[in-house]
Amino acid sequence: DGYADIYADMHQWTPAVFYFNQPGGPVAAGGRQFTDLADQVLTGTATIPDGGKVPLGDWNPDTHGIGSVDWDNDGDKDLMEVTGAGYIFPMWENQGTGTFDNGGGELGFTYPAAWARAGRMPTGGREPLFFDLPPMDGLLDVLITARDNHPAYRTPTAMFRQETAANGDPLFVIDESTGVDLINDVACQHAVLIELTGDGVQ
Repeated sequence: DGYADIYADMHQWTPAVFYFNQPGGPVAAGGRQFTDLADQVLTGTATIPDGGKVPLGDWNPDTHGIGSVDWDNDGDKDLMEVTGAGYIFPMWENQGTGTFDNGGGELGFTYPAAWARAGRMPTGGREPLFFDLPPMDGLLDVLITARDNHPAYRTPTAMFRQETAANGDPLFVIDESTGVDLINDVACQHAVLIELTGDGVQ
């Protein structure tokens, strides 16, 4: 409707809120108010660490950063949450009807087995940064920053390239050829995209 809404995830297993910007409020005619409609607009199931599915109402993951971009190229913005503690990254696909369906368990984000620490696979990240990686095929790829210095879970920062699965859905596959592979006991919390060298490429 042209009015920006607010999605806020909460750290440490607290349910997210999704404030829709709606007509009303205490202001005179034309005023707006924000109403939390998360229970109504977030649909589907969640994928838990063992690969099982649970209803969204029973799932409050350890969420961190959010990205809001049109990663499936259908003309409306979708949402991605990056989680810790072993959860599969939620990918909220905007259905264009006011609802968002979680397809994160089917869209990839598998880390190499060689990145395991003490028998544990990488299990969490901090923030997504979307951009179209060269050769710039029109599909948004994503850098996942991560914390690689926590004794309970170790996840290197990594670059995931968007490909197209056999069924036509997006599929995010790790791309180690980019040189993004920070297996060096650091915490990379955030990332920004800027133009540094004067060649017009961010």
